[in-house]
Amino acid sequence: MPLLPLDRHQWAELGLGEISMTVETREPIWPTYLANEDVQKALAIADEFDVWTESSGLHSLALNDQATYQERMAIVAFLMVHEHQRSMIKLLEFSLAGSAATLMRPAFEAYARGLWLLHASDAQMEHFRSGGSQDVERLIRTVAKLTKDEKFAFLLDTWEQSKRSLHGFVHGSYQSLLRRTRDIDFPESEVADMLRFMTGMALHATLEMLGLAQRRTPHADRALHSVLIEVLRRDVVLKLYRMDLALVAHPAMEGDETT
Repeated sequence: MPLLPLDRHQWAELGLGEISMTVETREPIWPTYLANEDVQKALAIADEFDVWTESSGLHSLALNDQATYQERMAIVAFLMVHEHQRSMIKLLEFSLAGSAATLMRPAFEAYARGLWLLHASDAQMEHFRSGGSQDVERLIRTVAKLTKDEKFAFLLDTWEQSKRSLHGFVHGSYQSLLRRTRDIDFPESEVADMLRFMTGMALHATLEMLGLAQRRTPHADRALHSVLIEVLRRDVVLKLYRMDLALVAHPAMEGDETT
């Protein structure tokens, strides 16, 4: 027999006395960096992108029946970038900047892994499936060699400039610990850069998903899907330009007169 909740009067009738029906709730801490104009702008764009991914139909477009197993795995890696970006927003809003900073490295690695999965050979895929792996730098160099695409040179440069900081946030470096001692807090400029970095990764992951959706659109839906994908692609490119992150020579930017 299920137990029914008792109100305060029933508790009294049972001789258990009055019981307070109020429940104390913890108000989230308002971090001071959220008052900064640059942080607000970066957070607004990050939030806008998060809402956009939910309403755009992107997931169903990319994960269609025409995609191969390897391509679906790549899409899942790109969706992990989206998840990390969404998590960073929530953590920063609750003054958990230290935890938010640790997400930049796995987001970058998920993006690089997704790119690699789109180009990996059968032998490399089998090695990966059996538990083998490669470090991020090798993944990027492998894809750059296979594709001869200039954007990977920029990606490799980003990794080389950022990897020490990204590792430090994950593994508790002196600088990451210092920011939790209250002798120094996360600088507002750093918080804004974290948001731009993460949203930039998520946007570039989205461009890859859209490119894959374009190549794997079912024949019967090709005309309509092509128009929709192009509209979504331009949305993403414009968001990148708004954040001053449209530096990678992505196919969606070539000859784009709207920018």
